[in-house]
Amino acid sequence: MDKTVTPSNLSTLTQAVNTYLGFAVANTIEAIDAIGEVDLTETKKTLIENALVAYDMLSDEQALQVTNYDKLTQAVEKYNKFYNFALVNNSIVETELDNPVSLKETIDLYNSLTAEEKEALECKNKMNEIMIKYVTDLINSIPDTVTSANGALIDEASKQYNSLSNENKEAITNYSKLEGAIVQFEAIAAARRTLDFNGKEAKGDEFFTVAGTLKTGMSAVTYEGTIYNYALKLDSKGKITFTAASDDTTLVIVTDSSSVKIKVNDEVITPDSNGIITTKVNKGTVTIAKGSGEGHIYLVIVG
Repeated sequence: MDKTVTPSNLSTLTQAVNTYLGFAVANTIEAIDAIGEVDLTETKKTLIENALVAYDMLSDEQALQVTNYDKLTQAVEKYNKFYNFALVNNSIVETELDNPVSLKETIDLYNSLTAEEKEALECKNKMNEIMIKYVTDLINSIPDTVTSANGALIDEASKQYNSLSNENKEAITNYSKLEGAIVQFEAIAAARRTLDFNGKEAKGDEFFTVAGTLKTGMSAVTYEGTIYNYALKLDSKGKITFTAASDDTTLVIVTDSSSVKIKVNDEVITPDSNGIITTKVNKGTVTIAKGSGEGHIYLVIVG
């Protein structure tokens, strides 16, 4: 017969455990208070790390008793801001103007700063040089004769140019080349573009980029009098991308099912009862991918 044995000094043991747990909470509170005013020194980093370790070792119940936890989260946030700010400053100083990768990395870091932090930078003149050089080089990399494959490059150059201050824009001496490229690309994109897979291969032009597996022996789909027997399998690898030249561009996608969902950029769309999607997309890169369920795309029409 089982018996439950209760130690005569259980209350003493319980009190000791609670006292020990209380010490852990008190030590964590003390470690947080020891952080003080945050700066970017190694000593301060160690104090913050010690407080984090102490807090992470607490149980959920103990953690609720740490009355100054907000002070710890604020210290971590402030230290990370200081660190990121210093990282950007150092990156600006060390950036080589003839290194495109270095230019882009520094610009990305710079754009992570707030407007107030950007204003506080010590080397704003060098940062202006970096942005002007990057945009100038980006525009120079656009070929004189534009094709539909250059859409992403033109879009990036336009975006970077538009992000410049008015003063920096005046320093872009080759802006007319960007303007000409935009005109050329808009003229190319104004024509209707189609992509299908009849003949067991992607049949379009460099306007589209296709990834994934082509499927044969599919049930035929008819659209505007043309029969399509081959399709792109829309699974985790299946994807079609292109660059729309303007907002409000018409996009038609012909699939084999009205139940499969297709993702167009961030929007998940369900085809109509005929398996057709007709929607509008805005200027820039457009990606067609799997939404939910595994389907097939027979035809894509842009414009």
